[in-house]
Amino acid sequence: MPYAEGRLIHDADSHLMELDDCLDPFFEAHLLKRFHESSAFARRVQIPNRPGRSRDAHSRPDFAAGVDSNILLRKNYEAHGSFIREDRPHAMDLLGFASQLVFTTFCLGNFGLDQGDDMDLCYGAADAHNRMMTDFCSVDRRLLATAYVPLEDFDRAQACTRLAIELGAKALVIPSRCPQKHAPSHIGLFPVWAMAQEAGIPILFHVGGEEKLPDVYKVNGLPPVPDFHGGDDNFTSVSYMPIPQFGDADARDADLRWRVRPISQAEMGRHRARRSLGPRLDARHGFGGPCLHEERIPPAAAVGKTFGDRAATASGHALSA
Repeated sequence: MPYAEGRLIHDADSHLMELDDCLDPFFEAHLLKRFHESSAFARRVQIPNRPGRSRDAHSRPDFAAGVDSNILLRKNYEAHGSFIREDRPHAMDLLGFASQLVFTTFCLGNFGLDQGDDMDLCYGAADAHNRMMTDFCSVDRRLLATAYVPLEDFDRAQACTRLAIELGAKALVIPSRCPQKHAPSHIGLFPVWAMAQEAGIPILFHVGGEEKLPDVYKVNGLPPVPDFHGGDDNFTSVSYMPIPQFGDADARDADLRWRVRPISQAEMGRHRARRSLGPRLDARHGFGGPCLHEERIPPAAAVGKTFGDRAATASGHALSA
């Protein structure tokens, strides 16, 4: 009997646990060698080997025989369907979920390339990830692929978004860490939001795109603590602390600068009318204290009904912060 028998459950945070070569078939040929030689890739593949982290391990008869009985017990690389595409539909049958929103693990944070100078490699890695993810999820309509869009370069971000949508991505993940040279609310990114709106897919943040706490925070005179997955290379209670900070800053910036949330003239009217002091939701602490909803948006007539209209309106302005 499926785990979710009799219940309608959409899994909003499922993952792949990709092997080191997962992007190789999906990278543009002229960038693949540069990617393999990069320090970003070298850091990622230095992660120690873990149980189940090979196709051979999953093909062993004793391992395969225990798939059904261990569907809720085997985690990470040992999980059924964690990196072998053909196994994931069976895992979905055993779990009984109506759908899974699927995120990467290996490529979280885009290898830190967004904060570098090589934008060819930055967007090449993002496009390779998006091809890999949509290819994996194409095996079953219940698998909803997420695509990653770096925000460092306006034109490249548009091209990356366009490709992701054409590939069939069901959501776009953006970094919660601010781009190097402009705000995430910059009008040069309006076409990205317009394409997402036109395609009817959401914009998401995910753990891994934020600026990390310095490692010295872990130096407390006690032994290293295991992370939530059982190691110390990913996600510990200390590294958890700054996660909401940057996504919250991005959301507040967009809210104050351009009122990103409204997508129609009617909704814009409702938000424009709400200019009094009142509580707002804080991602870290529930409802915070009163705050002023500033009026920093253009006149209603200039805003338009969609981000497409707003992008067209914005194109008449100089692309400066």
